[in-house]
Amino acid sequence: MQQKTINEKFPIYYQEIMKGSTPYRNITEIIDALKAVLVKNSSSQIIAVFDLHDHVQQRGGKIADGILGAQTLLFCVANAIPHADIVALRPRSIGVTEFGDRFVLNFLEAPAQPVTDIMLALVEAVA
Repeated sequence: MQQKTINEKFPIYYQEIMKGSTPYRNITEIIDALKAVLVKNSSSQIIAVFDLHDHVQQRGGKIADGILGAQTLLFCVANAIPHADIVALRPRSIGVTEFGDRFVLNFLEAPAQPVTDIMLALVEAVA
């Protein structure tokens, strides 16, 4: 996994997976693999899969050249609500973008290291 900051303030983790080095043939298989790992965590709940590519395409928006698909897996691994502000930071998500030769998995760094560790393990399990 690598880290970078986008828009000068959002820390993200990302992993590129070359299609020739993975058994996954498409974005749906990667999302399904992430879900299969996530359900093993007793404090997790899968919320939805959002197809961002379809959303933007249906509205006539711009999609960068080479992007074949973009989906986001929404989930929550919370086991407490210590104060009202924490609600703004949940749920979590992992994005999967498909290109002709690779997949890119990424997520915004969580404010709590244990949650970031869970997300790192999810991506590493399918990378």
